[in-house]
Parts: sequence; structure tokens; C-alpha cells
Amino acid sequence: YIDAARAAVLEQGPSWSLQGAVLAVFIRAAIIASLALMISTFSTSTLFTTIVTLLIYFIGHFQEDAVNAFVNASTTGGKIVTGLVSLVLPNFQLFNVIDAVIEGTVLPLASLVKLAGLGLFYAVLYTLCSWFIFSDKEF
Repeated sequence: YIDAARAAVLEQGPSWSLQGAVLAVFIRAAIIASLALMISTFSTSTLFTTIVTLLIYFIGHFQEDAVNAFVNASTTGGKIVTGLVSLVLPNFQLFNVIDAVIEGTVLPLASLVKLAGLGLFYAVLYTLCSWFIFSDKEF
């Protein structure tokens, strides 16, 4: 019994796809941390920073659905606004690959590279914005 259980665990155990999914979770956390850093540069309250970061996190998870609904029922101006919002706020749903990997789906290296590039873009964008906002502060 123990040998069969051990073989099943080794068969379903750590794989490169699982390591990639863990990296996707780390990238999402880096984006959220850089976003919180940016918000904290103009906020005076820790509670405000936490709540706004949490709201943006939830908006990022439902962004794809909202964009699809808004684009289908909107004018040209609304599509431009929707495009700008979707450019500034990351789509966190893209980083939810861990469920598929746990179910046995193989995570392609190209998808992982695309997620890493997207994560790097948003982390650098938010960090640079926080740097520019903080440089205007007077002490």
C-alpha cells in the first residue's frame, strides 16, 4: 500500500509545470506589491492603501468579463476608455494557471515567458510611477 501511494505521489508530484505555476503566483504577488508601493506614495493612510490595492486586485480578476460586456454595448469613446483602463490595470485572471496545472495540464514555456514579460511590464510601470510620484514629495 505504501509503495503504491508513494508511486502515485511521485507520478503526480512536482513537475516543471508546477514550478511555472508557482512562478506565476510569484509574479502576480510582485505586481500587487509594486501596485501597493505606488499607491502608498500618495496615500497618507495604510488602510486606504490596503483597501485600494485590494479593490484593484478584484477589478483585475473581473476585468476580462467587464471589458467584454462594456465593449459589446459601448460607443467608440467607451471602447477607448475601456482599452486604457485595461492597459493600466493588469488582468490577474491570466496568472491563474495553477488550477489547470494541478489538474494535469502542461504549462507551455511560451505562456510562462509571456506571463513573465507581462508581469515585468506592470511591476516596472508601477515602480517607475511610484518613483516619479515620490520624487515630487517635499520633506
